[in-house]
Amino acid sequence: MLLILSFCVSITACHRTEQGSLFKYDIESDPLNLDPQSAEDDPSLLVIQNIFEGLLTVNEDGTLGEGVATDWSRSDNGLQYTFSLREDAKWFDGEPVTANDFVFAFRRLFDPKTQAPKASDFFCIKNAQEAYSGKKSTKEIGVVAQSDHQLVFELSYPNVMFLQLLTTAPAMPCNENFFNHTKGKYGLEAKIKVDKDTSVYLTASNGPFYLQSWSHDSYLKLRRNDFYKGKAKVAAFGVNFSVFDPSDSDNESSQPITFDQNKIDRFRNDKTDAVVVDGTTFPQLSGKGYQSDSSENTIWGILFNQNSSFFSNANIRKALFLLSDDSVYSSLLPQDNVAAKAIVPHNITLLDQNYRDYAGDNIMPKYNASQAKNYFQKGMAELNLDLAENVTILVPENSVQQEIFGYISQVWQRELNFYIKVEPVSMLDIEKKLGSKQFDCAIVSLSGAYNSPDSILGSFVTGRGDNYAGYSNKNYDTYMSNGLKTFDMAKSADCFRNAERLLIDDGVFMPLYYQRDYFVFNNRVSGLIYYPQSRLISFAYAKKKD
Repeated sequence: MLLILSFCVSITACHRTEQGSLFKYDIESDPLNLDPQSAEDDPSLLVIQNIFEGLLTVNEDGTLGEGVATDWSRSDNGLQYTFSLREDAKWFDGEPVTANDFVFAFRRLFDPKTQAPKASDFFCIKNAQEAYSGKKSTKEIGVVAQSDHQLVFELSYPNVMFLQLLTTAPAMPCNENFFNHTKGKYGLEAKIKVDKDTSVYLTASNGPFYLQSWSHDSYLKLRRNDFYKGKAKVAAFGVNFSVFDPSDSDNESSQPITFDQNKIDRFRNDKTDAVVVDGTTFPQLSGKGYQSDSSENTIWGILFNQNSSFFSNANIRKALFLLSDDSVYSSLLPQDNVAAKAIVPHNITLLDQNYRDYAGDNIMPKYNASQAKNYFQKGMAELNLDLAENVTILVPENSVQQEIFGYISQVWQRELNFYIKVEPVSMLDIEKKLGSKQFDCAIVSLSGAYNSPDSILGSFVTGRGDNYAGYSNKNYDTYMSNGLKTFDMAKSADCFRNAERLLIDDGVFMPLYYQRDYFVFNNRVSGLIYYPQSRLISFAYAKKKD
């Protein structure tokens, strides 16, 4: 009890109020888990972005900058990385951040009990995959603390994106003592009361803010971590995240309000300081005196479940890809959104140039109705079917995607006499069905966590936790692996281009259109950093004029 009490006293003492602006931002749903090694939903990752800091960070211009590490080096063969940690790095309770905190974090990442969804991104680390499969102890992974302030990674094979991966949530540090004291509730609450006068924190922080309070399904309050020592002084006092409640909105209509409309209404009424919107809603804000940045960072398309009883047939999928005709829906696309004939969005760069300029804008097969009929008839015969029955596509409810598919389905009906049941569901329900792999096909969006084709294409590698299509192709896996292993950017780009074409040739993901997002903020706000690849926001250095 004395230990707990002293811990709580230290927390209270370090969070005195200082000058700085308080920022407000709306999120669609309550974060599921603020444990960086386990989190994967967007609200959780947004909060983690602001309360944790990894070895490296991403600067506003997209380059890598120092985080907990102030210096780093790579061996000539690309198999060893050495990081020097800042000696003044602290946790929110004043405890020092050490190399052992990163060692423990990666051991947790590869512990099968953690079930970390992004562990496979880091399988390049020596013995990581073996530890994840239970064949080796997590103590054998190639992450070693040579001292409190020097950390070494040993890799089994080179990974050209390794440094970028170290900026993502799974690579955030984890203090072993703090984690053990939470007794299985790490990252699930801000704090719990021991008695009427004493609280124990359950969510750690080594970043610019700490989680002061969390009222589930209502709000999260972040406040400046005065122990944080980063590359610059934190300007903002804190951030209040409000969780969307459809029953409590500024809209006077009797119709149910969507999150997109609600967040726009609240932004225009100065209840929030920034908002991310797509082209369907940006015209409501354009020209209203706000500042905005835009980026084409998302691809929408139809994902075919390779294990579906119907779409497991390659000829059926080929038939549908031969009927791809964006002219039937292009007029429905939101402002500045364009039809897609490839998968990786235009904001991804490689070789210091736009990846799409290198790989080409059109890798879809040419429209051919007669050939499509031949493939479809062959596939139906292989499945011993006369008619396709009980085949369903999941589409986001009340969305432009639902309208778009209405036109696509007409082409399928006209040319193939193929009728598919449309099931409009919420995005949350789509994610659940994808996770359980209980679907035939679905309209989904893909976006990356960092600037690389791998951040989009990696989710189709065999065995990946987020490989919802159940796709498995040895050639694809080899292309993706080789694209990451080489430090020759031309060879890397070739590998990714070949992998992308395989997804089209094998009928895995049918691209529909590229989405352009707009980050809009109030004129009196400055210093917000928006990362278009991940759609995360850093509030640490933001300021607000009175």
